[in-house]
Amino acid sequence: MNRKKTAANFIFSITLLTTPALFADEPAGMNNSPIQEVGPVRTYNPEIPGERVEPSSAITLKPGQRIDIPYVTPVDAWIIQRLTERSYWILSDQFAVTVFVGDKGVLLIDAPDVFQMDLFVNELKSVTPLPVTTIVYSHPHVDHVGNADELSAIMQSQGVTVRIISSENGVREIERYKHSVEPPTEIIANGRSEFTFEQWTFKYVTPVDWAHTGADSYTITPDGVLHVVDFFYPGRLPLLEVSGVQNLTGWIEFCRYVAGEQDWQFANLGHANIAYRKDVLLTLEYFQDLYSHGSRVFKGFRPADFQNFKGQNTAVMLRLMFDGAAAQLAQLAAEKWSHYPHWEVARDHADKVLWDLALNYNYHDNVLPDFTPIPAP
Repeated sequence: MNRKKTAANFIFSITLLTTPALFADEPAGMNNSPIQEVGPVRTYNPEIPGERVEPSSAITLKPGQRIDIPYVTPVDAWIIQRLTERSYWILSDQFAVTVFVGDKGVLLIDAPDVFQMDLFVNELKSVTPLPVTTIVYSHPHVDHVGNADELSAIMQSQGVTVRIISSENGVREIERYKHSVEPPTEIIANGRSEFTFEQWTFKYVTPVDWAHTGADSYTITPDGVLHVVDFFYPGRLPLLEVSGVQNLTGWIEFCRYVAGEQDWQFANLGHANIAYRKDVLLTLEYFQDLYSHGSRVFKGFRPADFQNFKGQNTAVMLRLMFDGAAAQLAQLAAEKWSHYPHWEVARDHADKVLWDLALNYNYHDNVLPDFTPIPAP
């Protein structure tokens, strides 16, 4: 099998000319119609020999290995990988859950809306005959936990009452957005907390108040599996709009906490493939570069900069300004980062960074976020 990944590079090269006061090293002038160009086919980083292995529900994964699966798996296919003696990674329709098999029951982290739960329960029998007794929410987004009610009903029909764990912030967000998810039966304090499942202790950490959502938690199993969703990706850059991030600085801080944890060797990201510490460190380095370049590109809201946009309304003026700045920021980062998968949406990342710099940081004094890992106490 040829494991070298190729894809069309659809990053839009925006040519927007404005004053040199706004974008460094740009000639004066203005073009109200950004030009979109499709670049040549891009070849990504060659993978490490032996990194990918065929999925196995019986053979545990060796640290550093990833699973040999396509970017998009067939509809309703179930891919099971044994990670440790008790923990499994299960992927279907682009969503992944973590299964921890106890002595009396199964602990499940997340219950995706796309899972047909009767099929999932049937697939789970290939791993263990034990019922699901506990569900843990990574965060309250419906796409990741929307079928906890269906699974609970199936277990209830078998005489099993399912325990559902969420954070304090999780309860707040479920109520705020009127999420149609099964309410938790057990609420864990925000911050660095723990819970027990049978005789084992699990870490359950809600380190920041606002990041991808207002209720992001990560779980670390007692056998070293981290379950963290919608923050980083295996050997890839983030998705468009940084997975719909609500607070980018909080998102970075959350990643710093994950990077500082030492008690895990495999990460289930809720999507994609198995990940490792190097993946979250790569993500932090990428955004550190974007912020550093962004502080050079963005010169602030200055009266002289607005003069080239006479005749435009404010919304269009800002759109053109940020389109041009994001294009230049992506260009500055391209030499180091453009060979990574998901580079096609680098302008989305750049746009998020520029708005964060513009609204939340003293860019005049080059004040930037901290990107160093936060050690666990």
